Amino acid sequence: MVLKKNARFHSFTIMRTLILCLGHKSCAAAFFEDHCIVEVHTVKTSPFPAQKIEEWIKQPLSSVLVSAEVKEEELLTAAILKKAGINFQIVKPEKRSLRIDPYAPVDLGNARLAAMYGALYNHPGKDCIIITIDRVVSIDCITKDRYFLGGALLPDIELQRYALSENIANMPLVESIKPSSYLGQSKQKSVQSGLYYGFLGSLEKMISLYKKGHVDLEAIVIATGCFFEKMAGSHDLAKDIEKIVDYFEPDLIYLGLEQMRIEKL
Repeated sequence: MVLKKNARFHSFTIMRTLILCLGHKSCAAAFFEDHCIVEVHTVKTSPFPAQKIEEWIKQPLSSVLVSAEVKEEELLTAAILKKAGINFQIVKPEKRSLRIDPYAPVDLGNARLAAMYGALYNHPGKDCIIITIDRVVSIDCITKDRYFLGGALLPDIELQRYALSENIANMPLVESIKPSSYLGQSKQKSVQSGLYYGFLGSLEKMISLYKKGHVDLEAIVIATGCFFEKMAGSHDLAKDIEKIVDYFEPDLIYLGLEQMRIEKL
């Protein structure tokens, strides 16, 4: 974007920063100006979106941060950026300002770390419980003094419904929709009830455990992740999850990655 004040002045080109976030199912390009998100584009990661990345980096950029969950995709993205002569950084999970048990392995994944950075940036001075819903759901707990206490992982509702159908004889592959009643009177309705309300119950139970034993009872509960980018406001499950959290922040991971870029992690 070019701003022209008037004919007596030179044109000023706004240099953006770009966050390239390559997850298990989608690749997102989040553009920032003055540390604020101005534009987000999302495509599938399969097949690898080389042409889209080349298109995204055509505009003036001051820097790019690459966050990839799969090493091969990180290398492919880095090759594209090098060929274009773009200045970029790659997220290194072992380099972080969050406090983590020094004896714990650094295998949390970039998205989980970024969500924590985003939560601390958006809610300074608050303990946070962060629910990130993608193919795998993470429920993480971090204190206001930047100490990661730990978290839990569970399959999302889509993985659960396929696992039931593929591993148990005569089990139907049901839609992951909200059943008319939690008392299912057929096999299909019973599966739907178990999937839907069991998933919600898992989230509620983990939030309760964290608040009772590890963080302030007033801890902020935040929901984020690819699921919400697509479904929020139009899907019963998204609406019901929003009822058990304090904040719904679909851009939390991108905001966290921008903070990591600033810290040069």
